[in-house]
Amino acid sequence: RLAGLPRGPLLSWRPPPRRAWALLPFVVAGSLSLATLLWHLGLALVPANETLALYAEAMAGFDSTWGLVVVSVLPGLGEELLYRGAILGLLRKGWPTWAALVGQAALFALAHGLAVRLPYTFGLGLLFGLLTLRTGSLWPAIVAHAAHNLLAASLGEHLPGPEQPWPWLFAALGLA
Repeated sequence: RLAGLPRGPLLSWRPPPRRAWALLPFVVAGSLSLATLLWHLGLALVPANETLALYAEAMAGFDSTWGLVVVSVLPGLGEELLYRGAILGLLRKGWPTWAALVGQAALFALAHGLAVRLPYTFGLGLLFGLLTLRTGSLWPAIVAHAAHNLLAASLGEHLPGPEQPWPWLFAALGLA
């Protein structure tokens, strides 16, 4: 039991349907596209400052193989267990499903700290929460989150930056 509630419904350890694995590459591609759109929205809403520069500098330190594991696999597992497992499960006990989904995504976004990242992490929280709800399992969200972080960290310099005029086109093509 977890917080006095049965662990099973909260953590959703059961295997997902097979179709969930087949759709996972599309979910990851969509997550990168959504992230690109929402990252640029965050940059448009929040002026760049030294905090963003410090964040970029800190992330540059994870360019080794072990660094990529640290920023992909560990958050993929830990954050999904916490936000889509425990928090989403607990919120669903007393709130409508849509409110629990939005609530866990908001907590996920706030926990990531930087104002410029709020739209980005809120959108990913919604996406990974929907994936958990639709499959009835945490496993697809764990894998999608880890794959998203791995690709975002390793391809980050190849994705469109704020100085490039076409991030919306890139994102729309990926979502399509």
